[in-house]
Amino acid sequence: MHRIRLRGPWQKSYGDPVITLRIPVPEALPAPLPTRPASDASEQLGINRSQPVRYQRTFNRPTGLDANSRVLIRIEHWIGDAIELQINQHSLPMSAPPLEVDVTEFLKPHNCFALTLTHANNDPASQGQPTLDGEVSILIIGRR
Repeated sequence: MHRIRLRGPWQKSYGDPVITLRIPVPEALPAPLPTRPASDASEQLGINRSQPVRYQRTFNRPTGLDANSRVLIRIEHWIGDAIELQINQHSLPMSAPPLEVDVTEFLKPHNCFALTLTHANNDPASQGQPTLDGEVSILIIGRR
């Protein structure tokens, strides 16, 4: 098995109008919000916890693949609820992290992987903000 880590740059998009940031993944937990009422702090920082956050990363098709090779994407961890997982606009099956999903049949010379998360009420450290805080890797199995 061969592993390629998808560290950065990733695009993180959220809000209305859409704000897009270039970030590394794993992403650090958000800085503590100011000690004002949550609605004031959220507005000040452009955060709307009810809106989804989309993480997107492009990558090229790995070289040296043969007919027996399988390519998987592995996501170690995220905070929040995963509501959509895609490669090249194809929806992929989801489960709780760590997640491994076979993307072999959807690979093109140039690929776009996206994970959309929503509010993270299940983790107080994230202050309700969805966060891709685990490593994301491409796993190549059966490569010659």
